[in-house]
Amino acid sequence: MKNTTIILKKQIKDTINNKAILIQFLLFPIMSAIMTFSIQTEGMPYDYFIKMFACMYIGMAPIVIASGIISEEKESGALRMLMYSNVKAKEYIAGIALYIVGGCFLGCVCMAVMASYSMTQMIVFLGVSLIGMLISVMIGSIIGICASSQMKAASWSIPVMIIFSFIPMIASFNETIRHIGFFFYTQQISEMIASLEPASFQSVNMLLLIVYFISSLALFIRVYKTHLIRF
Repeated sequence: MKNTTIILKKQIKDTINNKAILIQFLLFPIMSAIMTFSIQTEGMPYDYFIKMFACMYIGMAPIVIASGIISEEKESGALRMLMYSNVKAKEYIAGIALYIVGGCFLGCVCMAVMASYSMTQMIVFLGVSLIGMLISVMIGSIIGICASSQMKAASWSIPVMIIFSFIPMIASFNETIRHIGFFFYTQQISEMIASLEPASFQSVNMLLLIVYFISSLALFIRVYKTHLIRF
């Protein structure tokens, strides 16, 4: 727990000097506010843009931030120092995840407040968002560890985040893409956020999200231990 807290404090402190990460945390909540308050047409749900940008936020920001942080620490030698200090995989990813998920979670809270959701709807919205963020953090962390440099991490994370974040939006207009999107965790999130029903937590969508989370966590630990020797 001590190592996790140290990593968390380090990342929070680094945000002050890294405005690019701060922008990732704020971009989609701000865009949601602008679009929601400036564009309202007949027949359009009030929270249309909030739901759309929430899925993009969950599928983009954590992946970009996690891959950027880890690849930077790997390239600078900071990650090697942590390894030699006997920081375990679960402690390291816990610190990174708390930082990224905490920042993105605050963004989602702001989006839920803007949408004027009821308490039940807000719980479903934030609960689903939380699981999605954790999966995205794992994916971004895997990219960051496998990439040999920050530049390569960015080139890998961009197509990955585009696929995960845009599939739900395209699926809403194309039935074929919707069937393909079934295999993407962001599509499950999109469908659960679309209904915001408590029953979502007992649905097939939630079961798949849990499977995705466990699989991504196991893969991260495997990649972490495999690449540790190369640091």
